Amino acid sequence: MRRLGLPSVTLPPLMGSFTNVSCVDELVPADETFSQILGECAIQFTANGEADITVDGRAMTHRSGSLFAVMPGVELIERVTKPWHVRYVMLRGPWCSPLIDTLKKSGGAVMLDRPPKPWITALNTAVDAGITGEAGATWHIAAALAAVLGGLAASDSGQGDLLAEVGHLIDAAPERPWSVVALARSLRLAPRTVQQRFRQLTGDGPARWILQRRMTHARLLLQRGMPVNEAAERLGFANPFHFSRAFKRSMGMAPSACRHLPA
Repeated sequence: MRRLGLPSVTLPPLMGSFTNVSCVDELVPADETFSQILGECAIQFTANGEADITVDGRAMTHRSGSLFAVMPGVELIERVTKPWHVRYVMLRGPWCSPLIDTLKKSGGAVMLDRPPKPWITALNTAVDAGITGEAGATWHIAAALAAVLGGLAASDSGQGDLLAEVGHLIDAAPERPWSVVALARSLRLAPRTVQQRFRQLTGDGPARWILQRRMTHARLLLQRGMPVNEAAERLGFANPFHFSRAFKRSMGMAPSACRHLPA
């Protein structure tokens, strides 16, 4: 199910601010996969469900309540793992420039597990106004987008750099358990600083994010046909049982189920 709104960018105040605005409310079944090179900025809110997202090879998970922003020009792959209710806007135009500058410093995208509530309210307002075309819709949309774009553009991009750097470390050695102390040592930061920056960006400590990154790596190996015991060994687990338990807790399915999913 998909509802789409295309508010007019030839009317004020959208005129001159955007060259395109698309407002979408969509329910996507589990196991759907999408792949594209983005031509616009996208800001997505997950109302319910879950999807694994890869941005130029950088793995993330879109969970219920999370907000995701991504810049044009990146390769975006979305794999829906649980029926996914997502509300989003696709944007192009001068108002996007500050956000794009911020996202460039954050590896092309930012995922916020616990975004500020006013941002979610504003995004929902923009989507609803765009779809219904209510009286004064363009003004409601402009005000709502100004709040979301301004908040995202002004957010601390240094933490986005941190996530990108942590992702590169994990991808290079997914077999390591990556304790906070080991991670902090590799980043030349204090463990407390790593904990604080992760919470500021994701709303959670690094442990779950690190495990999700490692399990996303494992899922790709399994989808390509690697046996479970071999994947467990590749990821540094003592035995397949511990690996299977961690994988199911993180990905919501048994490792053996991945063989039925497209690579």
